[in-house]
Formats: sequence, C-alpha cells, structure tokens
Amino acid sequence: MNDPKPIYADEIPTERRERLLNGAARGIVNRRLAGAALVVLETCKPLNFVGSQFMLALHPIVSIFFKYKADDYLNMALILESDAHFEELIGRIETLEQRRRNGKPQEKAQEKNGEDSHGG
Repeated sequence: MNDPKPIYADEIPTERRERLLNGAARGIVNRRLAGAALVVLETCKPLNFVGSQFMLALHPIVSIFFKYKADDYLNMALILESDAHFEELIGRIETLEQRRRNGKPQEKAQEKNGEDSHGG
C-alpha cells in the first residue's frame, strides 16, 4: 500500500527534507549558479508561499513528464512553503558555495601533486 502523501511540510520526514534541501543546494552550487540563485531567492523571499503554491498547481503536469520525481517535487513544494525552510535552503547554498570557493584551489593542488607523484 502506498504511503499517504504529505499535505504539510511538517509531515515530511526529517531525513527526506534534509536530502531534498541538500540535493537542491548541491545542484545549484555544482552548476555554479549560487550567485544568481541567491539573488533570485533573496528577492523572491516574500513570495515563497506563492511560489510553492504555483509549484503545487503544476504538480499534475510535472508528474506526467517526471513520474519518478513527482513525490520529490511535491515534497519540495511543501518545504519551500515554510519561511524557515526557505531560509535554510539559502543558508545551505551559501555554506556550500563558501566551501567550494575555499576548497577549489586545494583540490587543484592535490590533483596536480597526485599526477606528479604517479609519474604523469
């Protein structure tokens, strides 16, 4: 039997919420869209509820094309409905972007040293 679909963000298990927020933040940072995403998210912060409702309205259409991701889409819409979770997403993007910027030169140096030590 299928699990009942949540209707409130609080009904989404914490592990799933964490996975979705981390996945969204990582996807944005990995595509190097953190700056643009932060500007858009900060600008649209007062409209996060309206945006999440728009996502919910589009859910039937999205579920036709992306059936395997439909539950994640629905859960993300519910998560973004909450101001606290919206702020949490912004914070995760900022943290991951900072780590990426601080860690990038070290990673290149390690790669270069690794190639040199292997005789490459």
